[in-house]
Amino acid sequence: MSTINFIRKVFINYMNFTDYLLGQYKAIEEYDFDEEITQKVWDLFDEKLPELGFELREGQENMAYDISEAIRDNHHIIIEAGVGIGKSYAYLAPLMYYNSLTSSPVIVSTSTILLQEQLIIDIDKLSSIIRVYPEVILDKGMSHFICSNNNHYLYLYEKLLGVMMK
Repeated sequence: MSTINFIRKVFINYMNFTDYLLGQYKAIEEYDFDEEITQKVWDLFDEKLPELGFELREGQENMAYDISEAIRDNHHIIIEAGVGIGKSYAYLAPLMYYNSLTSSPVIVSTSTILLQEQLIIDIDKLSSIIRVYPEVILDKGMSHFICSNNNHYLYLYEKLLGVMMK
């Protein structure tokens, strides 16, 4: 596939996805969130997690509540939190509840592949606790897929190593 065709395909998919999101957004506006997500998050952090032996973290709870309220009020939110506060569970729980109530896609973007892979594990653990099982797609970006040139060099490298090792 040529670069131009690839770009066209990505653009068309993006436009279709954007139309889909706009349609979903209109449906979401009609849904009354009230306190449902916030209450579920409260129950999770105040009752379920402590019962399961999780350590109470005030910063984590506050972050989760702030995110729940931002979802409820349809506001953007920027949060900065230190290491070890439990950020993953704090933002995953409200987003997973939101996804389960609206069937709307949720996108979580990270700066490292390691964090992406850790989030997959965290989503699995959190799913079993809150009994919400979202469809998860791990997208590592175009630079992390093998291309035909790299595949050819990898093949040659393996051949060379194979000859050298024998």
